[in-house]
Amino acid sequence: MKVIKDMRTLDTRPNLNLASFVTTWMEPEVRDLMLESMDVNFVDSEEYPSCQEISNRCVAMLARLFNSPAVDDQGRGDAVGAPCVGSSEAIMLCALAMKKRWVARRKAAGLDTSNPNLVMGSETHVCWEKVGCLRVSYNNIQF
Repeated sequence: MKVIKDMRTLDTRPNLNLASFVTTWMEPEVRDLMLESMDVNFVDSEEYPSCQEISNRCVAMLARLFNSPAVDDQGRGDAVGAPCVGSSEAIMLCALAMKKRWVARRKAAGLDTSNPNLVMGSETHVCWEKVGCLRVSYNNIQF
């Protein structure tokens, strides 16, 4: 363990890391909660039903934040969502949802749905290149 700790002291300190997609600081209570939850299998909702309830509450909070008609002012309702472990996963799920909505609008208008296109700046999250359901353009460079 000492060898690994010694090697890591040569790395950048997380609180100074502004160059990557990592959380660089968090409250001590969050660390404690993460340690307490380390052995919980979040996806096994039958064994850990509280995880599903927490997920549903988070989805409802986000739905309310974005003024979804699926929830009322108290956050009660039937909002649909999925928990994600990281930003790349969240972006890919959003891209799929965005494509489905785009296809539905295009079909309703009687338009072609074979060539979705999304244009964004070069500073956009790198995972957009992994989104296989869209042709992505960074400043008019096609991927």
